[in-house]
Amino acid sequence: LSLASLWPVVESCRDAQTASDTARHAVDYATVRDFRQKEIASLLEQRAAAAEIELGAAGQASDSGFVGVLERTSRAKERLASLGQEEKDLQRRHHDTEIAVTRLDERLRSRTVILTGETDRRDSAASALRLFASTGLLMLTAPGIDGKNARGWSTARTVEVAYELVSRLSSIDAGDSAWEYQQRSAPSQFNALMQALSIQGYKSSATFRDDVFVAAVAFAGQDRTINEVRQILSDDVSDRQLLLDSRAREILEDHLSGAVATHLGELLHVAEEQVRWMNIELDSRPMSTGMKLRFVWRFAETAPAGMNEARQRLMQLNAAWRPSDRQMLGKFLQQRIEAACSDIEGAGWHDSLTEALDYRKWHSFGIERFHDGVWLRLTPKTFGTGSGGEKAVALTLPHFAAAAAFYRTAQPLAPRLILLDEAFVGIDSDMRAKCMGLIDVFDLDFMMTSEREWGCYSTLPGIAIYQLSTRPGIDAIGLTRWVWNGRQRRLMRHSGTEETGKSDPGNTALGATAGLPRTSRMPSRKHDPKPG
Repeated sequence: LSLASLWPVVESCRDAQTASDTARHAVDYATVRDFRQKEIASLLEQRAAAAEIELGAAGQASDSGFVGVLERTSRAKERLASLGQEEKDLQRRHHDTEIAVTRLDERLRSRTVILTGETDRRDSAASALRLFASTGLLMLTAPGIDGKNARGWSTARTVEVAYELVSRLSSIDAGDSAWEYQQRSAPSQFNALMQALSIQGYKSSATFRDDVFVAAVAFAGQDRTINEVRQILSDDVSDRQLLLDSRAREILEDHLSGAVATHLGELLHVAEEQVRWMNIELDSRPMSTGMKLRFVWRFAETAPAGMNEARQRLMQLNAAWRPSDRQMLGKFLQQRIEAACSDIEGAGWHDSLTEALDYRKWHSFGIERFHDGVWLRLTPKTFGTGSGGEKAVALTLPHFAAAAAFYRTAQPLAPRLILLDEAFVGIDSDMRAKCMGLIDVFDLDFMMTSEREWGCYSTLPGIAIYQLSTRPGIDAIGLTRWVWNGRQRRLMRHSGTEETGKSDPGNTALGATAGLPRTSRMPSRKHDPKPG
């Protein structure tokens, strides 16, 4: 702020000095002109006196030329009067100029006093800045400004540093409250630093330099600044990290030849086999519409670099690996571990390894449709080109095939259960029958909740249906059990026997749109539609 207010004062002083020099030149010029005018007036007076003498002599000598002499004399007097008036004007201007010069001298003296004070303030501020820079803290405040030889800075260099600091630290609060807070918090922060260093066997010290709290550390037998200690420790950590990375890569390369490589290879083979069986399930159950679909398992768009080469090595036997292969795999996994550690802050080693070696995130599933002799990836654009029935099948068939392939390894009598919620909404009855028939084609069991769908289609050999009903004001739910045997839907009594004469309760299903109580049904497919 002192430096910023100094420049307007200096400029005002320079303007005043320039105006003073101009006025002084004007005074000198007026003085010379006044002196010359006085000489001219004196000379004219002498000439006037001589002219009067000559006029008298001429009047006596010649009466005929007396009138002409009088005229010339009159003109000379007029000229003399004009010169006298001009002399008065010059004297007045000289007086005004002297007053202006006096005022400018006073302003110059006041500006000089101000300039001297501002210069003293600048020198004091520059000295304080040089003292602060010599403490070594300037590197922490503004990296890149070397303060080792700060005591020998010139005034111009100090001003340049001050301007650079102002531009860099413009966003920092420099008010009195912030300064007082920093002054109060510095001792507590130093105590925390001293405790942390004392645990490691280092001694810290602190001094005040021009109201600045400067901490130092006795490190390796020398007093060093905090910045120097931090740089030393940072370099040491980097060196140790290089050793640890090299050791970790060596461990990974050695361990890859064992369980890690074998396990990853087995998982990749199992995944490939799973995709193959899902495609077999799709191929073995062709659609009547002729639509063909297949699963693809390819690299994801976000797959890490080098994934293709690493996957080829992992799919091979360990005995076929060369030293270069182990080195490449070790580097690949090391990069994955580093990326996982950076993405999951604060995670343990187990979580980082789990994230880094999760091969599933390296791949993505896709569905392709056979159209016009070529396989096209099923996207929103290609999906929209099919009919309504084909769209429904394209959404349903892959899910059923995946579930069937998943249950392929289950026990023969184990339930092959899938859960459906409001499935096949917006699809016509014929296509819903075909989609429900796919459940039987893929030999799946299912539980489905729906507000309107009963699932009573000839494509299903049998299902059990439970209709839930509620009425306002009654805290109870009514349960009605129905059974579809592939041909008829029958209402079952609570005892488990069929109720005769109740073969078509369709009106109850339609009651949800006629102001009757809200109903909900839960069909469940079974090969043997027995009660319970």
